[in-house]
Amino acid sequence: MAASTIYEEYLNIVRICGAKDLTDRRIADYIWELDNTGLTISRISSKRYGKERVVRLGVPINIITRILGRVENG
Repeated sequence: MAASTIYEEYLNIVRICGAKDLTDRRIADYIWELDNTGLTISRISSKRYGKERVVRLGVPINIITRILGRVENG
């Protein structure tokens, strides 16, 4: 998924929740931090009119879901 798409989805969620949004630069910093942990993998893709950062999960979704379930249940 493109980093710009991630930011757009983030803004949609923030608006629904009524929370204050962060800048696209701050979200990009979070994505960079996730890349450093191995949870996501980013690569730069050349497009006709510039470059785009494409982000994908670095671990299987079922592992993330299991961990989030443990955190939620305490």
